[in-house]
Amino acid sequence: MSVTKENTSNKPAVLVVLATGKMGLGISQAFLNNGKYKVYGTSRDPNNPKLLERGIIPIEFRFGDQESMKNALRVSNASVAILITDLIRIANKSPEQEYLHGKVMIDACKQAETSHVIFCSNHCCEVSTDICTAKNMTNKLAIEIYLKSTGLPCYSILRPASFMENYDDPVNYNPLMRGNLSDLYHRDVKVCLVATRDIGKAAVVIAENRRKWAGSTLDCASCLSTGSENAEILSSVSGVSCIYKKVPPNFILWLISRDLYQMVKYVYHRVWRDGMHKIVLRSFERLFLMHLVCTNGLNSKECGPMGQDFVKVKLLAKNV
Repeated sequence: MSVTKENTSNKPAVLVVLATGKMGLGISQAFLNNGKYKVYGTSRDPNNPKLLERGIIPIEFRFGDQESMKNALRVSNASVAILITDLIRIANKSPEQEYLHGKVMIDACKQAETSHVIFCSNHCCEVSTDICTAKNMTNKLAIEIYLKSTGLPCYSILRPASFMENYDDPVNYNPLMRGNLSDLYHRDVKVCLVATRDIGKAAVVIAENRRKWAGSTLDCASCLSTGSENAEILSSVSGVSCIYKKVPPNFILWLISRDLYQMVKYVYHRVWRDGMHKIVLRSFERLFLMHLVCTNGLNSKECGPMGQDFVKVKLLAKNV
């Protein structure tokens, strides 16, 4: 069990579950940048360097263990708890396990009387199973329903769209390479996308306007664009002609992951509803400038304020 010292700070604390993931890091960083919060993040390693180097206080945590969640809430003395589940990596593709993970965390927050619980769900997860059977969507909705049934005094739901950062995702075999941009969708299919830091900014807005967002849901997207449009943006900011590719072919995707295949298939047939809430905080131009040192010699300072907070500089001209 974690030996992290209990929080005695005058600052309100936020606890981010799965703070080491893309979305968790984005949310943690947004609360840190806000300056009003002490930020704790869960990890299997109570001395996680990925969190410590960013100023996030790690707390040892095990998914599905209620005592572990109770300890994280007690040690952090969190007034805001950000709950994130992961069907693929953490629950090992088991819907039952992911649901249990969500339920255990929600129950612990209720017992601890956490002031505000924010559950990170999935964009458009309320879609009928007659249209989409992807467990990553239906399972998130099931957790939402449980959350609403618990009688928690204050909860909010954040439904982010697909991450912009997936365009540069070496862990999932999709690194950003010179002249290429690739994703799961055909080049002319419009997809809702959001930068993970924008998700973080949305979470801060919800936390700081608790009364307004109590019991409410925010569909969070920065833009609705096609792969071809995004390739044009990358070409513009990098000075290198870029083409978009769909990878892998649908039949290969079906063999690799039936659930992901169902999500992609749903996007092809999705008619985006009017009135969808949007947090338009960062354009693709700024996102790409933040991740890249362009071939025309731009460095992080010359890219402007967004370029100065590089965590990891990516060289667009790598492999050349």
